[in-house]
Amino acid sequence: MRPLFLTCTARGGSYLNAQILSVNSQVNIASEPFLEFFRSFRNSSLRKSGINTLTGEPLEQTPFHDYYYTSQSPQIIDVMNDADLSIECSEDEWERVLKIQIPRIALQCAELQPFLNEIKGKTYKAIFDNALSVIQKARNVPNKKWIGIKDAWVIETFLPLARAYPDAKFIVIVRDVRASIASNLLVKNKNMIAHVASFAKAWRKNIAYTSFLKTQKLMKDRLFVISYENLVNQPEIEVRKVCEFLEIDFEPSMLDTEKFIDFSTGKTWVGNSSYEAVTKGISPHRIDRWKESLPEDAKCAVEMIVGNDLR
Repeated sequence: MRPLFLTCTARGGSYLNAQILSVNSQVNIASEPFLEFFRSFRNSSLRKSGINTLTGEPLEQTPFHDYYYTSQSPQIIDVMNDADLSIECSEDEWERVLKIQIPRIALQCAELQPFLNEIKGKTYKAIFDNALSVIQKARNVPNKKWIGIKDAWVIETFLPLARAYPDAKFIVIVRDVRASIASNLLVKNKNMIAHVASFAKAWRKNIAYTSFLKTQKLMKDRLFVISYENLVNQPEIEVRKVCEFLEIDFEPSMLDTEKFIDFSTGKTWVGNSSYEAVTKGISPHRIDRWKESLPEDAKCAVEMIVGNDLR
């Protein structure tokens, strides 16, 4: 088994990518299973360097930062780029993280929940080792070439992960942020709707960090960027490119949404769309729906914040 790490922003079409790849006989990817472990790794790394707060808030209360417009940001970025997964996870920290990880994992990977205690480790490397093994165990996929973890917002952990796992590869999924925000604003659970400006700045961070990672020797031939728009426009062409990157054979079934499995239920995956109760097929009609649903004030705000990055 080789580790595969994927990231994106929320509502970025990443679940579709994970489902496409998981149909392949050599790949299995868990979607949004372990965000709190990534965040705990960030917190422990920052504490070790003497940083105990972000934007004036305790680390435990802060999401992954966009790193814009604070004097603290360059130092935090340097710490994360140099971070080491061999850092210890204390007993207290494990217990704290486990409590908030349990309900989160139930949202999209409930089948992993009974095995969460098996992920415990003295270091974050041990925790991620165990997390990858738990995916294999819970889903009964012991012989895959690639086992993947896809969590949004965690791109600043890619360099430490690349050093810890020399045989790992990394995928970033990029989508027009206006489409992602439009989808997010339509989410039924209003507690999961992000502030528009915050979302836009976090998307901009992902773009900047992706550009930075592409310059790093450590990531040479190990980083692949997927455009959601290209994927739904030309699915076979784009999926073949990903297969080549992962050194696996393209399988036509990867494009058949009836083959997509919800591993928490064992049934066919019905999609994760804000527009459709059941999503079938891979279609370009989903690219521009934001033009009808995104409020004009939100559109103007987003384009003011990230206009250059969009271009």
